[in-house]
Amino acid sequence: MVRNIGLLKSIDMTEDEFRAHVAGKIKEARKNNGESQQDLADIVGCSRKKISQIESEQTSISAYLLYKITLYYNIDIDSVFHEIDGLYEDKKKRKKMERYRKLYND
Repeated sequence: MVRNIGLLKSIDMTEDEFRAHVAGKIKEARKNNGESQQDLADIVGCSRKKISQIESEQTSISAYLLYKITLYYNIDIDSVFHEIDGLYEDKKKRKKMERYRKLYND
């Protein structure tokens, strides 16, 4: 079994940031398809309240429900996580720029 402890330790995204990213993707897909939260809930077999809580970042989504939603909207689940990698890289760049600004402004 291959383990990637170094990569795991390098993740600089909080669970809240992850939840916000996934919530945004779900809400965007649902709205782009002109569906209500109730429509999506009926299709994937959960309550409208659950969809609302996920989209408003009040709760995390289960892997199973995320899989069902990405399957329904024909979203490549890998793309959701690759976008997170991109967000992580942007965050690293911003932090680096902040450090440079502090050095040169002090």
